[in-house]
Amino acid sequence: MSETNYSRSQAADLLGISTRTLDRYLKAKKIKSKEIKGHVRIYQTELEKLAEEIGKKIITEENIITPVQKQAKSKEIISHSIHGHDLIYKNLYEETKAELKDAYGQLQMVNYQLGQFEEKLKNSVPLLAQKNEEKELETAKQDLEKKSQEIEQKLKIERLNKWIFAILLFGILILQPILWLASK
Repeated sequence: MSETNYSRSQAADLLGISTRTLDRYLKAKKIKSKEIKGHVRIYQTELEKLAEEIGKKIITEENIITPVQKQAKSKEIISHSIHGHDLIYKNLYEETKAELKDAYGQLQMVNYQLGQFEEKLKNSVPLLAQKNEEKELETAKQDLEKKSQEIEQKLKIERLNKWIFAILLFGILILQPILWLASK
């Protein structure tokens, strides 16, 4: 039994998502794909599983009203008209249909922009991590400088203590012969 398979762009159109979003689903293994003659192909059953999982409806030919169906429905509406009210309903139907088409186009544009925003956000996370690391390095550098200053201060005190000790020792050595002579 052969099953219908779709390219990435066809599958994305059927789900009403961008190809980038579909690629993220493929990468996350939420949907299985096959490579046929060097091209990624996705089976309809996989699309249906993903659509159910993400709460989307697959846009198929059965879901879309074709121009021929539109004419047939329009004729049906006109043929059922009893009074001029049906013409009003027809106009309302056409206006609503046009608004729905515009809303669907806007929804697809927002979906595309969302995919772009997600991609930018994904790339900006390492930048945030890098900034955090730079802050941590700066803090560590300041701590090291503080410790270095403390060690230099202790070193100066030790040198001063050495000089005082050396002067006292030298003074005692000089005074020793004088004290030795004075005690005789």
